[in-house]
Amino acid sequence: RVFINLSGNTKMRPIEFRGMRMGGKGWAFGSIIVENGCAEIVDNNPDTYPRFILRQVIPESIGQFTGTTDKNGVKIFEGDIVRWIYKPMPFKDTWKEYTLTVQYDEGRFFAAGGTVDADLYCNTDDMEVIGNDYEGVKE
Repeated sequence: RVFINLSGNTKMRPIEFRGMRMGGKGWAFGSIIVENGCAEIVDNNPDTYPRFILRQVIPESIGQFTGTTDKNGVKIFEGDIVRWIYKPMPFKDTWKEYTLTVQYDEGRFFAAGGTVDADLYCNTDDMEVIGNDYEGVKE
């Protein structure tokens, strides 16, 4: 993992990627190397340090960690599918439910689907990761 410290005790979010290993051998997590259409993830498993393990991954499955977690403490990555249940009007007992995909655009991560766009830095207490755009919804 790479932590960027700009000054003093400021701690930025970890920069981490995930990608599905070739042959469907599960997910690899860590830093990413992309060259000539091939993608590899440098495994961030502390048990293998100082030896680095490169895992070849499917380029279309790669997503970056958003720096946030869902209501269950699960890390949210770009490309995740989340269920968002929220109360649009605080004084009414009406709840709305949406299934959204996590995206990155214009310098921010957000969850979107149809006409709904939810900021990840304000709404993750009401979100739950239910799948990803590579494997689909797991229920």
